[in-house]
Amino acid sequence: MQPEVRRGRPPKQVREPRAPEITRERRRRADLETVGRRLGVNPDILDLENYTYRWINDDQVTRLYQLTELDDYDIVMKNGNSVADKDSDLGEAVSTVTGVLPNGQQQRTYLARKPRKWYEADEKRKQDDLDEQLARLKRGHSREGEAQADYIPHGGINL
Repeated sequence: MQPEVRRGRPPKQVREPRAPEITRERRRRADLETVGRRLGVNPDILDLENYTYRWINDDQVTRLYQLTELDDYDIVMKNGNSVADKDSDLGEAVSTVTGVLPNGQQQRTYLARKPRKWYEADEKRKQDDLDEQLARLKRGHSREGEAQADYIPHGGINL
């Protein structure tokens, strides 16, 4: 007699019980809204009541220098403090790589902050300047205040 040929699935193999799986605790639950975002920041280090924040590209020429030395922005460190010494190492600064410079090096973008009072005063000055320019344009003057030779209605220009 011939041995019986079994067709179909092979019989189930009995597995040995697995070692109990270790469940890991998530590292950061509080900042899930920043995970996967290109310029996401842990909100625990931000003091939005007293400071305004912005990202500054380090183009290795002027931008970082302009905003930190010539303006009132400070680089934010990972612990939430700002850089005290302008010549200090930026290794612990909140930053990310955002591109490649023409020389092939990575372009880093740093998180910076400015006291909210100073930011609002600067923005008010900018807005006052724009309002003045708009008033000159409505009177028919150029941006610099020179009179235009174009037709200007008796009531001025309506925008």
